[in-house]
Amino acid sequence: MPMDFGARYLAIAAPFCGLFAPGQTLYFASQGTGRMLLPVTFGVVRLAIVGAVGLMAITFAYPGTAVFAAVAAGPATIGPGPAACLFAPGRNPPPR
Repeated sequence: MPMDFGARYLAIAAPFCGLFAPGQTLYFASQGTGRMLLPVTFGVVRLAIVGAVGLMAITFAYPGTAVFAAVAAGPATIGPGPAACLFAPGRNPPPR
């Protein structure tokens, strides 16, 4: 049974892990702009999603796949979030 549990985790969460590295790269690039409110907000949203679903899974005895989906939502949030922050209107002022 433990192998089946790990295989389900990899099937649900692993496809989203590729979004984590670009998201972190853009997060650190946001530090160079000096505007960190939105990237930090996306990080907090990621923590809230995973934490809330994890707490609900423990409280209501959800199946493991619900927790795996929450873990997959983390990189799905942190990946595109900083990209949206960097390329939002008004983020990059025109050159002088």
